[in-house]
Amino acid sequence: MSAVLAKTAVKSTLRRAPSTPCASVRCRHTCARGASPAAPSSPPAPMVPRARLTLAHVTRASNANVVPVEGEGEGEDSSESKDEQQPPPVPLRAWLVLACLLACSVTNQWDRALFSYLYAIPTDGLTADAAAFISIGADLQLTTTQYGILSGLAFTVLYATAGLYAGRLADSFDRRALVAGGCFLWSGATALFATVHSFPGALFARTGLGLFESLSAPASFSLIAQYFDDKTRGRANSIFSLGIYLGGALASLSQILAKDTGLGWRGTYAALAVVGCGVAIITLGVVKEPARLTSGVAKDQKDGETTSDESLFGSVKEILKPTAAKVLFLASGVRYMAGYTLGAFLPVYYRTAFPDYGTQFSVYNALIVGGCGLTSALLGGAIADRLAAGGGARSRALVPAFGAFTGAGFLFLALTTDNFVLSMVFLGLEYICAENWFGPTLSLLQGLVPQNRQGTASSLFLFVGAILGSSGPLILGLVLDSLGTAGTAEGIRGGLLAASGGAYLLCSLGFGTLYNVLGNDNDKEKPSSLPS
Repeated sequence: MSAVLAKTAVKSTLRRAPSTPCASVRCRHTCARGASPAAPSSPPAPMVPRARLTLAHVTRASNANVVPVEGEGEGEDSSESKDEQQPPPVPLRAWLVLACLLACSVTNQWDRALFSYLYAIPTDGLTADAAAFISIGADLQLTTTQYGILSGLAFTVLYATAGLYAGRLADSFDRRALVAGGCFLWSGATALFATVHSFPGALFARTGLGLFESLSAPASFSLIAQYFDDKTRGRANSIFSLGIYLGGALASLSQILAKDTGLGWRGTYAALAVVGCGVAIITLGVVKEPARLTSGVAKDQKDGETTSDESLFGSVKEILKPTAAKVLFLASGVRYMAGYTLGAFLPVYYRTAFPDYGTQFSVYNALIVGGCGLTSALLGGAIADRLAAGGGARSRALVPAFGAFTGAGFLFLALTTDNFVLSMVFLGLEYICAENWFGPTLSLLQGLVPQNRQGTASSLFLFVGAILGSSGPLILGLVLDSLGTAGTAEGIRGGLLAASGGAYLLCSLGFGTLYNVLGNDNDKEKPSSLPS
């Protein structure tokens, strides 16, 4: 009987217990679920809106002896975080701008490389007049030293120096006008080169070409840095760098254009000038100058512009302040040296080592420069972005470090075999490995400097690369002339292996050092440090 009375008393107590709101977002009424009979006077658990239920709410509900509805809130937060991790789609306008910048870059690189290919065009078995019609070297009677000056130093002195001020202009003025206007002007210099008849005339035209081509790249890099965020910038820079390989491929094919179509070397230059003017007109109509960004700008600077009282050299000093920037510029300059030297003397080597394969070299080399170079550039940007997503932005430095090291090995194989086809295969592998560096390197540089110094930083990058790069062909030309081996395959082979192969290995060491430097705490703490 006493047991029955005790049971009845418990039921009565439970019926009199105050109700507590249910913490489940699906239940909007009051109920006794989760109420504590031992503490009837405790305040009710707060209602949590459905869209705002988070891990913190679940934790508080658990501490209040309230069991949340399984799977509620967590799935929504998970989907929201996944959405946040996905980069926003790149607008169509950005891709159109990139296409125009790429077209300008193609004509730029085509024009720059055309001199070396039309100098090295085979003339065996031709009369003196026929050889002069298709070959710059035969027409102007250039020595190897003069060729080294025209292919390197004459072009890069004004290109590098004026490029610094062009970068300054890109930080302050209409970048669309700089790109399109530069394309018009260097097309005029191209037309002028088609009329020269001596070394001094060629020197004047090449220096003018370097001056006007310097206007384009800093403005292009600055536009890319603004149109594309850090998650897609590596890919965009790699696409832009395709101009190097597409322009080089067209320059190689221009040997056939000059020799087999009746244009000659002068007609080929004139045709390129017309193409350049057309590209400039399209660029002027399509590209729009965006509003300047202000993120990453120093406190004493306004509206994304450089201050008027800050000198060019003051900007350069600030850009070079991080240790990582110094290492990046040195490694890139050495890499430019390898590329400039190969671009100048590789066609001369194949003309000397394989004189019976002139036309085949023009076609195969165009496929290698265009196809393998394009593949390497795109893969380099994609791999660098993937590495940066998992290991931080400094992981991008591993791409050029590995590429330069393996490229040196394939270059050795390409230059030491006596089989032409096998040499072309190894040269293609060298391009696939070594030409992945440009996009990742530009992305690293753009992450090291604020938006208001992007143009100056890009022009400084090109300045260092041009000065160090142009020294390669000049020094090699002087050495070959002094040793009397300029006309021998063995002499050119040894020079290329020492200059370009050695530069590849130094470049690999430099980018490996950059990876370690970017991992230091001092560089991570800088306001302009790389985004991860």
